[in-house]
Amino acid sequence: MLYAGIDLHKNYILITVINGGGFQISQIRINNDIQKIASFFAQFTESVRIVIEATLNWYWIVELLDNLGYDIVLAHPKKLRAIVDAKLEDDNISSYTLAQLLRNDYIPTVYYLSPEIRALRDLCRTRLFLVRQRSALMNSCRSTLLKYNIMAPENQRLYSQNGLDYLKDPELNLHELYKFGLWCKSDLIEFITEKITILENKINKQTIEDDVIKNLITISGIGDVLAPTIRYEVGVMSRFRDDKHFSSYCRYTPKIHKSGKRNKHYKTSKEGNAYLKWAFSEVTVNAIKYDTDIRKRYQKLKSKKGKPIALSIIGRNMTTVVYHVWTKHEEYKGFKKININKEQ
Repeated sequence: MLYAGIDLHKNYILITVINGGGFQISQIRINNDIQKIASFFAQFTESVRIVIEATLNWYWIVELLDNLGYDIVLAHPKKLRAIVDAKLEDDNISSYTLAQLLRNDYIPTVYYLSPEIRALRDLCRTRLFLVRQRSALMNSCRSTLLKYNIMAPENQRLYSQNGLDYLKDPELNLHELYKFGLWCKSDLIEFITEKITILENKINKQTIEDDVIKNLITISGIGDVLAPTIRYEVGVMSRFRDDKHFSSYCRYTPKIHKSGKRNKHYKTSKEGNAYLKWAFSEVTVNAIKYDTDIRKRYQKLKSKKGKPIALSIIGRNMTTVVYHVWTKHEEYKGFKKININKEQ
């Protein structure tokens, strides 16, 4: 068995190959050329296990080597302390160290989705990106209006047709240049809204037969948008040992520092998936609004612990609900039917 460490860059990669005894047998710098990379690994008669850091541009090379039949390990960049803490670091040492860590089975791994699931996940992320851009534009419009004590109508959304008509109203009591600025922003809002609708239709067509999504939609607070987001950010729920590990991945587990008999709790950890944190924040607000049992629990927690902690606890409860509905392959049967630890 041979072990290869790949240090991936924008225009080139550095590969170090070692044998089972840890001795270096090859080290080379190759431009990011698919044919050259495939030819390099084809020269080895022994099986090769390859490790790559999960940097920004890892998709193409992992898919290439995976299709060629190599055993790929995707490494967690933040946890590769052997590289981060090295006193002397250059590209050669990084690729060599990766290979040595792989040989000794010390690589902290990252779970990666299949190309098909990953594409759907990234499509959901594209939708979220556009929604945030639209929100930024609408907030900018409201800010312009407030500067002159003009309040946008609260009973309609600015991206609706009535809202767009309001922003383009020539009778607004504003200087002509401010009106022109609002007109430009409203055009962008309209364009982005159109693309968001197209994206949502595409996502729905791709996911209409997904049984997991059908069950997730039955949960209070989860609809046609949040269900695919959660589904494809997670990928496979079996990679989590239990609901607590899933909650941690969703950034709903607080940090705890233990020293002797003293336990100190901190805010929820930043480790995990930021997109799932956002999704469950939305689910929490919706569930409190529409589910009577969840609203009662939230109000009770709010009176005892305050609003931020109460929202965090309900958010964690919702991750537990999703975990049970997903793993049991059944529809949501109510908040009280889920075994939720009341100490959460």
